[in-house]
Amino acid sequence: MYGYSEDEVIGRNAWELLITESSPLLIEAKKRVMEEGEWNGEIPQITKDGREIIVESRWTLVNDSAAGQNRYLSLIRM
Repeated sequence: MYGYSEDEVIGRNAWELLITESSPLLIEAKKRVMEEGEWNGEIPQITKDGREIIVESRWTLVNDSAAGQNRYLSLIRM
């Protein structure tokens, strides 16, 4: 969907690969996840070749107590 090979994404942060800037929509989505534990909506993302695509995304906050931090679980579909 994004044009990356498996080797190109292993060990990389999805934000580094798919998001190029912090838009008001991204800021609001992150805020809502932290406050309510989830967010659902459409969001722009960038493919390897620089194309912007709009995806349907559902984010859920996951508490990783072993690592001492919160993480996002994100389900994406076009």
